[in-house]
Amino acid sequence: VEYHPLDDGSRVVGFYVEPFSIEHKFPQNMDYKSSTIDGKQVAPETCSTERAMDLDLVKKADHLFVQKGAKVLYTYDVVWRSSMIKWASRWDIYLSMDNAVPKKSTLV
Repeated sequence: VEYHPLDDGSRVVGFYVEPFSIEHKFPQNMDYKSSTIDGKQVAPETCSTERAMDLDLVKKADHLFVQKGAKVLYTYDVVWRSSMIKWASRWDIYLSMDNAVPKKSTLV
């Protein structure tokens, strides 16, 4: 999520989505239903506790290929990034496309 900082707060000016599937692995042969120890949720070994997951990190770890029939655990990370794009200019990238007509749903 990109935000433009203001004196009295911030405004969201954009966002990017990077969908991908990961073949998660849990410690001690657990699965996603039994991934608790002493009542605390245990993170999959395939998730980084140091930084948000991104496609490059997943490719390096070779967890991108999910086998047919595998159970998929739906997770997400949100990364907040400061942006110099001002609130009034947030649509400029869509409105200035060369030889393209932006779809109405894109602007809503």
